[in-house]
Amino acid sequence: MREHDFAVALTERWGAGLVYFDEGASLRLDVRLESVHEGVLVSGEAEGEYVGVCGRCLIDIHAPVEVEFQELFAYSGD
Repeated sequence: MREHDFAVALTERWGAGLVYFDEGASLRLDVRLESVHEGVLVSGEAEGEYVGVCGRCLIDIHAPVEVEFQELFAYSGD
């Protein structure tokens, strides 16, 4: 198992509609990589701040967001 903690700056805008992560925004990632029978299991947590506009009153919004994720990258069947 390997663990990594790093930050990345977005090179383009992420999202569509009223809220999004702006180009240049920083995302902090805390990632764990585990070898499992089927492939590599990647799990972790991402933190950042999204920006946008309230759909009702049209004021600017800036709020932190924190999400947990887990994804299996399976080995090919070859």
